[in-house]
Amino acid sequence: MNAANVACRQMGCGPASSIYHHYISYSYHHYEMTCSGDESSLADCQSGSLQNSNGGYSGVQCAGHPVRLVGPSRCSGRVEIYYNGAWGTVCDNGWDMNDAQVVCNQLGCGQALAAPHSAYFGKGMDKIWVDNVNYNLVRLAGSNEPCSRRDEVYYNGVWGTVCDDGWDLNDAEVVCRQLGCGPALRAPQIAYFGQGTGQIWLDNLVCSGNEASLGVCGDRGFGTEDCGHSEDAGVICSSKIAYV
Repeated sequence: MNAANVACRQMGCGPASSIYHHYISYSYHHYEMTCSGDESSLADCQSGSLQNSNGGYSGVQCAGHPVRLVGPSRCSGRVEIYYNGAWGTVCDNGWDMNDAQVVCNQLGCGQALAAPHSAYFGKGMDKIWVDNVNYNLVRLAGSNEPCSRRDEVYYNGVWGTVCDDGWDLNDAEVVCRQLGCGPALRAPQIAYFGQGTGQIWLDNLVCSGNEASLGVCGDRGFGTEDCGHSEDAGVICSSKIAYV
């Protein structure tokens, strides 16, 4: 799965969700490939000794729509999304650092430094696929396990928790994907990983499980809640499979 995650990152498609193998009858030579999962491309993985194998090939299914940056470097440029067979741009209405960080994570880049507006990297040519993006940053707290903790959301410059009203495995799946962890295994409630402090940002979330971030799911609106921190939601994801 490490190599699959590198392939998905190289294509700007987020973490790998599954891999498959197709076998056909022929013989070929190939080099064994070993990836840690943190590489920017398959070319950065280690190649082992030459092997002789019977025929077949492998494929990967990635979790997100392909994203690319058109500009001066791999991690700086105009954001474009591949959808319905065509590349298109993202409108800057509501575009902020949270949205930029999601793109940086999906491409295996570092921390977002700026979220330029007004066609800073030049105008695109064809479709505009997305407008009024509402991504948000998430982190996990309350445990030493990187993919099993209390869910916290960054909004308006402040970290806050998520209430467990309506919290289920679909909601947890979105968090696990956003953090580059594996599929959600459980969606713990009643402050399973301890109570947070301060703001409770989200309540009564309704996610299908396929969203790019919790900010895209249905909810009562940031800061609209009737909960206490004894109701803080958490996630238990399978092991981390992508970039950190």
